[in-house]
Amino acid sequence: MVRFPTLISLILLLAAPAPAADAPKVQRHLYVVCPGIRNYPVFGGAGILVFDMDAGHKFVKRIATPASEEPKPDNIKGVCACAATGRLYFTTRSKLYGVDLVTGKTLWGKALPNGTDRMSITPDGKTLYVPSFEKDTWNVVDAATGDVVKEIVTKSGAHNTVVGLDGSRMYLGGLKSPLLFVADTKTHEVVKKVGPFGGAVRPFTVNAAQTRAYVCVNDLLGFEVGDLTTGELIHRVEVKDFKKGPIKRHGCPSHGVGLTPDEKEVWVVDAANQMVHVFDNTTDPPTQKESIKLREQPGWVTFSLDGKFAYPSTGEVIDTATKKLVTALTDETGREVHSEKMVEVHFRDGKPVANGDQFGVGRAAVRYIPGPDGDASAAVVPDVPLAHTAQVPPGDLDDAIRRAGGDPNQVVKLNVVAATPQAAAAARAAIRDRYPPGKRPPVTLTLGKLPGNAPSAVDAVAVGGRRAGPRVYVSGQAEKAATTAEAAAKTIASLLKTLDWLGCKPDDAVQAKCFLTPMSAADDVAKEFDKAFGRKLPLVFVEWRSDLPIEIELIASAPPAKPDAPAVEYLTPPGMKPSPVYAKVVRVNRGDRIYTAGLTAPKPGTGEEQVLGVFDELKLILDKTGSDFQHLAKATYYVSADDASRKLNDLRPKFYDPQRPPAASKAVIPAIGNDRTIFIDMIAVRPQN
Repeated sequence: MVRFPTLISLILLLAAPAPAADAPKVQRHLYVVCPGIRNYPVFGGAGILVFDMDAGHKFVKRIATPASEEPKPDNIKGVCACAATGRLYFTTRSKLYGVDLVTGKTLWGKALPNGTDRMSITPDGKTLYVPSFEKDTWNVVDAATGDVVKEIVTKSGAHNTVVGLDGSRMYLGGLKSPLLFVADTKTHEVVKKVGPFGGAVRPFTVNAAQTRAYVCVNDLLGFEVGDLTTGELIHRVEVKDFKKGPIKRHGCPSHGVGLTPDEKEVWVVDAANQMVHVFDNTTDPPTQKESIKLREQPGWVTFSLDGKFAYPSTGEVIDTATKKLVTALTDETGREVHSEKMVEVHFRDGKPVANGDQFGVGRAAVRYIPGPDGDASAAVVPDVPLAHTAQVPPGDLDDAIRRAGGDPNQVVKLNVVAATPQAAAAARAAIRDRYPPGKRPPVTLTLGKLPGNAPSAVDAVAVGGRRAGPRVYVSGQAEKAATTAEAAAKTIASLLKTLDWLGCKPDDAVQAKCFLTPMSAADDVAKEFDKAFGRKLPLVFVEWRSDLPIEIELIASAPPAKPDAPAVEYLTPPGMKPSPVYAKVVRVNRGDRIYTAGLTAPKPGTGEEQVLGVFDELKLILDKTGSDFQHLAKATYYVSADDASRKLNDLRPKFYDPQRPPAASKAVIPAIGNDRTIFIDMIAVRPQN
C-alpha cells in the first residue's frame, strides 16, 4: 500500500470545504409497533409509534392503522421494512399489513392461510416469508401485493423467520421442532436443516457470513450455537450466577437473542431476573461478561444499525459501549412503551434510504486482511448489498455513506485524492484516527487536482446500498471530441449502450469514475451525467495526463444470473474487439469479493522491477484470500512514469489468462505520492461452488 507519515494535527484536513449548508441530513427513526407485548394496551397503546433516534429517542408521532383502530387491537407478531421499496410490514395473529413509509398510509391488509406470525423480508423488498400462526407452513408472499406465491411445509410450529444479510437464505424456526430449517430464497425450497438443538427453536439470529446461528431453546437460560455450514449444534451456553424462575410470557427463560452489528457480543434476555446478559463473542464459545437490569421481564432484544444502542423489548435504550441506560421509550402521554416489534428506518429528503431489522442479525460482513501498521492490505466481503459514494470532503464521509444507504462502520474500500503531499498525509491521519487497527479499510491515495481546487476528497465502498446480487464492471471507455464535456457526453452514450446490451437500466448504475483533463471541466461532466441518467449518480474524478480528455469506467448492478452461469463472466459487447489484457465488461455473479488498494512493489526500482513486484504482492493477497488470477474482476492501474506504463503493457500478458483478464482502466497521473511510480487497485472474486 502507499504509505504516508502520520500527522497529529488535522489542520490541513479541516481546511477542506465544508458540506453545503443545505446538504440533506439523514434522519434516523425507530418504528415501534404496538401492542407489541401480547395485546396489552398499557405498554404504549396501539399503532405504529415513531421515535427520533438522534434527538434522545423523543416521541415523534403515532401512525394509526386498521389493526390499531379495531375495538380490541390484536397482538402484533412481527415487523420488517425495506427502504428500497419504501414499505413497512407488520403482522397480527391473522393478517399481514403493508404500510407506505412516506405517507404512513396502510396500503393493504391480507388474511393469509392459517394465520400469521413473525416474518422477514428479502433485502430487495420483493419477497416476504410469513410463518403461519404456529402451524405447519410458511407462506411466501409477494411484498408488493400481499399475495401468496408459494407454501413451504415444515410441520414445525412456524413462528420466527430471519433472512441472511445477503438475502440468499431464509431461516425458519418453529416452536414445535428442535430443527432450524434453511430455505433458498430463489427457489423457495428448504435446502438444509440445522440441529437438532437442545429443545424447540425459539428466537434466534445469524451472523453476517451465515456460518453460525445463535438460538434460544425451551428451558434454557442462555442460548445455543449452531454451525450453518455443517448443520451441527456446536455449543450450549448457559447464563451463570442466575437461576431460572417464574416467567410471565413465552414459557421460555431466554426468549430473545441478538448480535451486536460488529458481532463482538451476543446479548440474551432473562425474563425471570429482568436482565439482559452480555457475552463476549470473540471467544469460542462465547463467554459471559456482564448483566444489565431492566424495568420489566424482557422477551426480545435488537440493536441500532450503527451498533451504539441496544433495544430490549422493555423499552430501555442502552449504550452498548458503556452498558448504561440512555433513556426509555415513552409515548405522547408519558406512558411506558414496551414492544418486541421494532425496526430502524433512515430518511433523507423525506425518502427512506436505509433500514435495520427486528432480529439483531450480525453485520460484520467485511473481513480485513492485515497489512503493516494496522492498515488492511485487502478486504473480503460476501455478496451483500454495497453502497458507493461520490467524492466528498473527508469530514463528510460518514454522512455520505449513510446517504448512499451504507454503514459507516462497515467500509470495504476508501479512495483518497489529495492536491498536495501535506493534504494527503492529513487525510491519511484522519483515516487512521477514524478506523481502529483491525477495522481499517484498504486505502488508495493519489495526488492531483480536484474539482473546486479542494485540498482532498474521498469516496467509499461500504456494506449497504440497494441490493446484493450480480454486478458488472465496465472498463474505461473514451470517445474523442473537441471539449471534455462533449467527449463526456459521447462516452456516456456509449456506456449506456453497453448497459442496455447487458440488460441493465440507467438506474442500475451505482458509480462512475472519470479520468479527465482539465479538472476545471468536472462540473460540465457532472451536468452531462445528470442529463443522461436523470439523477445524481455518484461520481469520482481523477486528474490524468492523456491525449484523450476523458475516460469513464462504470459499476452497475445486473439482472439475476442464470442458474448455470459461472461465478465470473468476461464479456465483449457488439462492435468492440476483445483484448488479451483487459475485458470490456466483467460480470460477477456470485462469490466473495476481494478489494485491494494501492498495491505497490516492496521497494523502488526500474519500471519492470516495480511491475513484477506489484504482481508478486497481488499473488500473495490472492493466495491469502482463496482467489487466483483466473478470477480477477476489475483493475485500475495508476502510473506516474512512462517506463512503468510501458512495462505494465508488456508484462500483463504474462499474468493474465487472455480469455479471463479483468476489466480495467489505466491512468497516468501527476504523482503516486511516494518513491514508486506504479500501483494497482484490484477487485477479485473468491469462487464458490
